[in-house]
Amino acid sequence: MGQLNSGPQLGISYEATGFRNRPIELTPEEIFDNIKKVQARGGLKISHKLEGKYNLTVEMETGTGKTYVYIKTMFELFKKYGWGKYIVVVPSIAIREGVKKSFEITEEHFMEQYGRKARYFIYNSRQLHKIDQFAGDSVINVIIINTQAFNARGTGLKTLLSLPTELLCLPEISRGTQAN
Repeated sequence: MGQLNSGPQLGISYEATGFRNRPIELTPEEIFDNIKKVQARGGLKISHKLEGKYNLTVEMETGTGKTYVYIKTMFELFKKYGWGKYIVVVPSIAIREGVKKSFEITEEHFMEQYGRKARYFIYNSRQLHKIDQFAGDSVINVIIINTQAFNARGTGLKTLLSLPTELLCLPEISRGTQAN
């Protein structure tokens, strides 16, 4: 993990020390080739171009394990690349609570597989010390937040996202809900 640099960013003065995910070192061509290999292996339609910058979607029916898939992906990315900073953005409070429950019930399972637990919490603008903890260590850290809180003005999360860092935001979209 790289350490955050201190200094001004977007006109905001701050002093920050923490850990961030390492930058992606693959070229867009290498990433696109890997995506096509995964699509071919899964019998999926092969993409003709890379849409956006690393904008990947996992589409699965309700109740088939999307949350499990991205939690496992977090552990794999940490194991292979040391990436440990994640924000899971959900469309509602009910889904936010369900995601938290999934982290709770899979904790021991992933501990057995990877020998570690993820640190996760539901974002609360009154508990900004948790964001300091999120940024301040090099283990798997996850912020779970609903879109309303994510988009709110004057939140500590907006400050965190203005820092020079690489985070992986994972939107949890339920059936019938579209991402913004």
